[in-house]
Amino acid sequence: MGRLIAKLLLVSMLLPCLLIFVACKKNGGTTPPAGGPNPPPEEKAPALYIPTASTFTGQSSESFDSFVYSAPSVEATVNAFALAEATLRNTATDYQTALDTVAAAEALYAEYISMRSYAQLSYARNNADTYFSAEYKRLYESTPTVAAAIDRLFCAVAASPHANALAGTKYFASDIVERYRDGGIYTEQTTPLFEEECRLNLSLLTVCEDTVTITLNDKTDTVTRILSEMASIYGTSSAEYQRIELRCQTLYNKAAAEKRADIFISLVRVRRAIADALGYDSYATLAAQRLGYEDGGAHISDVLADVESFILPIYQMLCAEDYFSANTGKLEKIKFPETMLNTVTRFYERIGGKIFEGYNYTLHRSLFSLNESEKSAVKNSFSLHFADKKQSFIYISADNSVADYLGIAGALGESLYHYCGASSGSAFLSNQRTPEMRSAYAYALRLLTLSGMKDALSKTESSLEISSYQVLLKSEMYSLFRTLLTQSMRTEIEREIYALDSASISKDRINEIIARAATRFGCFELQDGNVTSLTMVTDGLLSPEMFSAPMQSYGDLHSVYAALSLFAMEARADGTGFAAYERLLATANGGEYAQVLLAMGIAAPDTAGGLPTLTASIYEILTGQSYIISPPKLTSFKAA
Repeated sequence: MGRLIAKLLLVSMLLPCLLIFVACKKNGGTTPPAGGPNPPPEEKAPALYIPTASTFTGQSSESFDSFVYSAPSVEATVNAFALAEATLRNTATDYQTALDTVAAAEALYAEYISMRSYAQLSYARNNADTYFSAEYKRLYESTPTVAAAIDRLFCAVAASPHANALAGTKYFASDIVERYRDGGIYTEQTTPLFEEECRLNLSLLTVCEDTVTITLNDKTDTVTRILSEMASIYGTSSAEYQRIELRCQTLYNKAAAEKRADIFISLVRVRRAIADALGYDSYATLAAQRLGYEDGGAHISDVLADVESFILPIYQMLCAEDYFSANTGKLEKIKFPETMLNTVTRFYERIGGKIFEGYNYTLHRSLFSLNESEKSAVKNSFSLHFADKKQSFIYISADNSVADYLGIAGALGESLYHYCGASSGSAFLSNQRTPEMRSAYAYALRLLTLSGMKDALSKTESSLEISSYQVLLKSEMYSLFRTLLTQSMRTEIEREIYALDSASISKDRINEIIARAATRFGCFELQDGNVTSLTMVTDGLLSPEMFSAPMQSYGDLHSVYAALSLFAMEARADGTGFAAYERLLATANGGEYAQVLLAMGIAAPDTAGGLPTLTASIYEILTGQSYIISPPKLTSFKAA
């Protein structure tokens, strides 16, 4: 079996130094080499700072170094769930046997989740690894089959003579009997449809330069083969090759977008069939329920209206004032990864609380990997959960600048979500926590970390126009404003297209919906200097979540809202935002969205004290100027 060793220490670049010793004719002295004095001693990377280990209450003492991959058998897993299902449905089964059966099934499911995470992490660290690439694809492809088996198991729990008692255990949500009394969503009719849905999602992985064909100068072939041939003719460093490479990339982007659009239309058709089979008027309603939204998406219209009325005007005004113009390429550089890690470690050590405890835990258990832009590594930062260990792994793709502080913060936030919520929960519940807050842990910790490091990042070098803090702040705010607007647009798009009947699903009809939503939320693209509406073939419009997790975009709106609220708290009074974040971590085991907001002292976004007030606060923090708000529109502006 493969073994993946997580490494924190990175090898620094060594600068060769040639020392020339020349004997002097007089006094046994030395003569400096031609061209000047000896070069300075080589600068070495600092030692990695690992704080003293504290007691990690309820957490595993196992280190990632000891993890071993064991390829799970999907057939054996499904058969085990089927056996458990039969045991639970048997009226002769006593309560203790039923509980033991559930515990064994949960442990098996936790192992399956962990091995899938292990395969994904191994693939991310080296996507040239064909074994883990195949394993990740195999396990991802098996998701509907395993999900269907779990769904049938939950139905058996709801039908068990011990249903109410089992609902009170750590394994299931309290409403499992109500949710599964009438059966689950994986029926004889829908299971093949869910499998087709997964197959279509997997087909996205095949849309790449090795498979997409383009036509260049009357030659039709894949981008990879065309560029390989051009490289042998012109050489990769030639101007001609670089011109061809740029042209190929343009053609590829267009062709790849067309392929993704075709896949998306097929997904919409399959999801319409699933909704029809289950008696839903729209797949969007089913998706919202499956994700576990507190209100099932009932108040989506109210939230979208507030984004349009409050977020969009302020974003447009900031753009008009050229607020977001900042060159992230000129951010302060960090020579050694160890220096960056030590800075982050000491910062979270000063912050304390569960934030530092969770971060320190990752260091002491080797649940951390920093990757310096290896060609074969995934260029992203994220956290993966190992359910059987109740541990999460942090993967960072380093930029070698102060932006890495925020990259670590975001991945750590995702990890803390599991660190604080996994110890008392089960693998069955791991995906049933408040979805509206799932991304808030990452978004909020990025902003709070930036706020906490403000003084250090505000020391502007003479070569920089503005401080690293201002560059990062502008970049983060631009990203979050764009997230609010684009995710609102995507939510509106999904609501409309999943309500279409089968006969109405077409590329033209979907593009009409996209154009309307793009206009509403100010999302456009420029072509030859002209503003053009987005369409399905616009690169980047169809986000991965729209394929794999429909309606998840709605949760992102709430997560960004919570993160900005904590940032505004911290800006008003040091420490208050971090204190509220600690309260957020205390709710990681679940809870209704409104209750989680209340615990942090935040008003719901669709209330009078919610999104409108927050929007004005953020504008004042960023510009030092204030808005006068007259709901539901931002009507006037004045200097503070």
